[in-house]
Amino acid sequence: MDSCRGRFCFLSRRPAGPPPSLPEQFRERYALPEGLPKNPQIGQTATIGGVTYQFNENRRWQKVSSGIFASPNVGPSMSLAQAIQAWGKSEHVQAKQQYRQIVAEYTQKHGGRLRRISDVVGYWQGDAENSVYTEIDGVSFPVLRAIAAEMGLVSDPPQMYVAVFHTQEEAQHARWSALLRHSLEEVQSILKAEGINNCTLKPVKSGCRIILCGKRRKVKSVAAWIGKRSKVAHSRLAMGVFDAFGDENRQNAADTYHQVIHDLERERMKLDVHSDVPFFIQNPWYLKPDDPNWDWKTKAVAAMLRDLYEDDDWRVSPEERKRRWEETGKELEAEGYIRLDEYSWGTPDILEGGEDDDEPYEPDGASIIA
Repeated sequence: MDSCRGRFCFLSRRPAGPPPSLPEQFRERYALPEGLPKNPQIGQTATIGGVTYQFNENRRWQKVSSGIFASPNVGPSMSLAQAIQAWGKSEHVQAKQQYRQIVAEYTQKHGGRLRRISDVVGYWQGDAENSVYTEIDGVSFPVLRAIAAEMGLVSDPPQMYVAVFHTQEEAQHARWSALLRHSLEEVQSILKAEGINNCTLKPVKSGCRIILCGKRRKVKSVAAWIGKRSKVAHSRLAMGVFDAFGDENRQNAADTYHQVIHDLERERMKLDVHSDVPFFIQNPWYLKPDDPNWDWKTKAVAAMLRDLYEDDDWRVSPEERKRRWEETGKELEAEGYIRLDEYSWGTPDILEGGEDDDEPYEPDGASIIA
């Protein structure tokens, strides 16, 4: 993509029990592995084979969604209005269809299920672009990255960057998602006031969703600042691993995507399909000074990754990482957040409305195909 983002998590509000008319579909969707705890508590999670499961409020295990952001845009930056209008263009619609097919092929081979694929706006250093946000249930981190890499190869020429967010206990990064009761333009003003340059926005009829990824403490601080200065309907702060990869040179980006896809097969052969080391840590191209030939997106991605690279959690012991994790949890609970599961906290009102109840957004005069 030329955009890098994270994903939504939410508590299911479906009634317990399978749909009576679709027993086989139900069995396939809720097929569970051996080894899950026998007497779990609500909110408890377990990770088996690199896939995380949560015991929800309906007293059922559910696979936890991961998220991918990729953009069909290979042109210059846009205004917010232009990015939204681009959702209806043939290039965007066709790419979205291909993304859906890629997910189908990978989940058939490696397990998992597509939850949702949505039109969003990538917000970069005050500029914008049309993007697509994909949520997938029950995939490991390497599979998630390989799917994102395949999406990066859809465009002609290939996308420069793609990104993923994978929830995980004791992780270094965080993703804050919230529904703000403001228009897209009002949210942009709030972001400019705080100097927030990189995030994802999803306008809906009830307001605007925001997704912000980064270092744990920084994301937590920004979420608190926005919460004091805007009307937040509900929010969730999830811990996990954020990864963005690609290259300013599109051919080099394509080579990177092919490497990620190859690495998945190599890891699968070793039966080791879970690694929490982001690709951007392994290939720190962004540490060199800005090149005057870099375009607007590359400058934004490089600045974001430099900030993430400076996080010393990659260089501390597992014991120290766990201590910081527990400390963060205590701070959040002291601030009024409630523990939702092993890796995320939410504002109490999240239990009243859920995070997936918005009607589709359609701006005046636009033809949106989803």
